[in-house]
Amino acid sequence: MYKLKTQQVVISDEEVNALTKAGYLKWQGFGMLTLVVTQNGKQYFDNAKGEVAGFMMPGTKYIVVPTVPMKPEIIEITGITGGGDTTVKQVEYHWHWLSSSQPEELRKLIPSLTAVKRRDSHHEAV
Repeated sequence: MYKLKTQQVVISDEEVNALTKAGYLKWQGFGMLTLVVTQNGKQYFDNAKGEVAGFMMPGTKYIVVPTVPMKPEIIEITGITGGGDTTVKQVEYHWHWLSSSQPEELRKLIPSLTAVKRRDSHHEAV
């Protein structure tokens, strides 16, 4: 039987703030603070990752792992280019999370779950 893999979802500073205000995440520690899931947040998240030295810095990567698995969906392939190696191609595409399995409250607190398009590059062997 096929089982979806749990996904790490990168969230923004604003989304971290919304989730901490809602009581689902909190900062823990002294000096170096670590982002953790609260008891209340365990209904939605298996894990959270992120560290700050006393305050949030732009560009810091924060991650949550929803308890209900999601999968990414490629919306559009925007380009394929060759590299120096003939067995490797770079594929550029737009994608989004299939987030309908997530509770409505989470989709409101984490707008990136419902973002229409994101841009990534990926190398594939041919």
